[in-house]
Amino acid sequence: MTEKHFIVPDIKTVTIVGVGGTGGYLAQGLAKMMAGYRLDLDVTFVDPDTVEEKNRFRQNFMPWEIGQSKSESLAFRLNQQFGLGIKSFVGKGEDFYQGNTGFRDLLITCVDKIEPRKNLRNHLLWLDS
Repeated sequence: MTEKHFIVPDIKTVTIVGVGGTGGYLAQGLAKMMAGYRLDLDVTFVDPDTVEEKNRFRQNFMPWEIGQSKSESLAFRLNQQFGLGIKSFVGKGEDFYQGNTGFRDLLITCVDKIEPRKNLRNHLLWLDS
């Protein structure tokens, strides 16, 4: 049987664009991994939206976060819970990357529209959820 060899990049930076439904739970899983395995990652959550009442039942938000920025409230809560330094950016992924000359190591898009995916898909390591 032939062994398969995979090249695993040394990821230092992770950006999650869209922390509502899928992205909010992915963000929590990443935070748990960072804390549990003591991963030294530079993580940023990017989302232009605020938490609404309807988000409470299907997204990773708490009742007291209604009206707050999704990216800020989730980063704050996970930082408090796991002792991390996750950053947040309130805005669209395209705005976050505008003027950036370098690439983030890993970009994860968890958005429900096709246009942001088209605009962000040219990054070196891109995972679309």
